[in-house]
Amino acid sequence: MGLTTAASLSKSCVALAAILTSFLQPSPCEASFWGQPQDRTEFNGMVYAYGMPSFDEARYREAVTWIFGAFEMRTGKRLVPGEKRSVGIKIFTSSGEGLETPKALVRAVIAELTSRGFRKNELFILDAGEQFMRETGYLPPLSERTGKDEFDGVPVRVLDRGTMWDKTWFYDNPLPVDYTSDVGRKMMDNPDAVKDEELRKSYLAAPLVRDVDFWINLPVIVDNPAMEISGSLANATLWNVSNRSRFLGSPANAPVAMAEIAAIPELLGNWALTILSMERFQFVGGPIFNSNYVRSDPVLLAGSDPAVLDAWAGRRLNAYRKLTGFDLINSPPFAVSFARLVGVGASNSDAILWVTPTGTTLDPVLSNPDRVTERAVRVLSPPLFWPVR
Repeated sequence: MGLTTAASLSKSCVALAAILTSFLQPSPCEASFWGQPQDRTEFNGMVYAYGMPSFDEARYREAVTWIFGAFEMRTGKRLVPGEKRSVGIKIFTSSGEGLETPKALVRAVIAELTSRGFRKNELFILDAGEQFMRETGYLPPLSERTGKDEFDGVPVRVLDRGTMWDKTWFYDNPLPVDYTSDVGRKMMDNPDAVKDEELRKSYLAAPLVRDVDFWINLPVIVDNPAMEISGSLANATLWNVSNRSRFLGSPANAPVAMAEIAAIPELLGNWALTILSMERFQFVGGPIFNSNYVRSDPVLLAGSDPAVLDAWAGRRLNAYRKLTGFDLINSPPFAVSFARLVGVGASNSDAILWVTPTGTTLDPVLSNPDRVTERAVRVLSPPLFWPVR
């Protein structure tokens, strides 16, 4: 069935919540990882945090092992092979080299999943654009292609090749067509070739809906003019659908679309976990990578609530924006507020329930994300530069 909403993007938050009610009910095809929606919402506002004095592969492996175990103990949900014996790993590469999901984190997730009984060919890594996936090393350069798209033996899938869209699963939005998009260009070339209703649709990554036991979101935090913050919600929604360009130039519409897509039960039901590394994040100048505005915090965060992760991260961006004289983004970001209304997560980052390893002290940056001084700025070594093209 098609997943649609008739929400007018100029309506109030209350109206948005009322309109969305119709498609937020469990459907016959709802994924089984979470079972019922309340099984997931019970853990809204809970964040797992692991200190990262270094970001090497050994530390990531240790951190991911603890996160998986803590998640299972708290939720009762097992991150092990199920009936479909498949897991999707959604990475972020759309800001190019320097702000991609850390490869050491991806390797740690792969290692933990294989230690729990999955084979590498039962996992897959996916992201939106082939060019950025090659630039960031998740796909080899064209000159080094071997016939298989793999990263460390795990299949890699590219959303924008169009092979993972399914006419059954889509997000419908009345925002006008973007004539610079593929669909828009086709319509300009041949107005009769594309039906008007197609221009409203953003297709979901169907394997995450129908083919997996669960999927894991590995975002990167970067500011974005349309989204305010491109992070946990954005990586799972606008960076995870077709026809996304119509939202990327629209600050009035992108946050609503992020919340609405995240709330689609069939997508949310299989979305087990978000793991957010603060190894590198960019507080201004996004979505293009600019090393002048990249910072690092020694923590790895995770949870089943992407909204509260973005609420916390937004405050972290604002701390650096205030320090350096830039305008602040909304706190919480608009997408977070909308996501709370439709049941995706919490918006109050002051009320986060922090879960940390036994015997560890809560890192001050977690409970005080607004506090930062020049002395606290960590200089990345080696320095990062925009790659020469």
